[in-house]
Amino acid sequence: MKKFLSLMLIIVMSLNLTACNNNTQKTSDSSTIKMTEVKDVSVPDFKVKICGAKITNKDLEKYSLYSVESHTVNSQGTEHNYVFIGYKFSDVLESAQITGDIGSAQIICTDGYEMTYDGDVKADGVLLAITKDGETFKDGPWFAPCTSSTTGDFAQDLSKVEFGGITSPIAGGGEDTKTEETQEEIAFPQDPISEDKTDKITFADFSFKINGNEITNADLDGLKIYRNTVVTKNSKDVVSQNKYSGYVLKDVLAKLGISGTKVTAIADDGYTSELTEDIINNDLTIIAIEKDKETGKGGTVWIAPCAENSSGKYGKGIVEIVVE
Repeated sequence: MKKFLSLMLIIVMSLNLTACNNNTQKTSDSSTIKMTEVKDVSVPDFKVKICGAKITNKDLEKYSLYSVESHTVNSQGTEHNYVFIGYKFSDVLESAQITGDIGSAQIICTDGYEMTYDGDVKADGVLLAITKDGETFKDGPWFAPCTSSTTGDFAQDLSKVEFGGITSPIAGGGEDTKTEETQEEIAFPQDPISEDKTDKITFADFSFKINGNEITNADLDGLKIYRNTVVTKNSKDVVSQNKYSGYVLKDVLAKLGISGTKVTAIADDGYTSELTEDIINNDLTIIAIEKDKETGKGGTVWIAPCAENSSGKYGKGIVEIVVE
């Protein structure tokens, strides 16, 4: 009996040790992040606001660029592996003269999308990235916390970063003039305007998936094309007006013989947005091939529920749609 109990004790201890070792392997730690300094990289013009301070590529010229690999999993369980090149976010903070304890970061993108990042932005591996897998950004750099294994912690087209009311010592006097003028010109709320542009718009090549099947221009040939002019507001009460051109979502699903009460749109950075049945069946909800007459990066598309006036409901860089 004693031998049996001893054997069981050894087995239990071995299992616990194995579990501890497995947990250690899964834990994200900045000490495991490999950062490689890179040179001779062309840096395009950009500007981001850090606690009110306008930081540009010129301000960061004295700092080194680094290459960092990331491995993440999104809410659908899809794994992503990317290589980002950019500036250490700690160097960006130094340029903005932000020191001391800063807490969680509020990440704000050029299209009004916002999120809160609770990790340590000063850790090695957290980048203000100018390229992803060798591709340069379109509207703004990436916020790339490569210490995180959560795809949703990454954001493209970065516009601002704020930390709990902290203001940079070199902060300027408010938003850009263009933004201020826009606020005066645009009334909010405003009913969306839908225009039939079937015979007036020809789209460049695009590609996305619906339930795993690739959809291209040819698959949607014959469907009516609409341009919807919408006014939206983000969580900071910034109002913007945009024109989305594309196909009504329910028309696309009907043409493909697909039905469902829930749609999940997955972006190229792993971000997901969900549409309820009433949004799916609304004539103003479109799969947009163009936004303000510009095509999506890499042939991606937008999900634009144009009856919604919150910019957080819209999705860009969409590569896949799942209908359930």
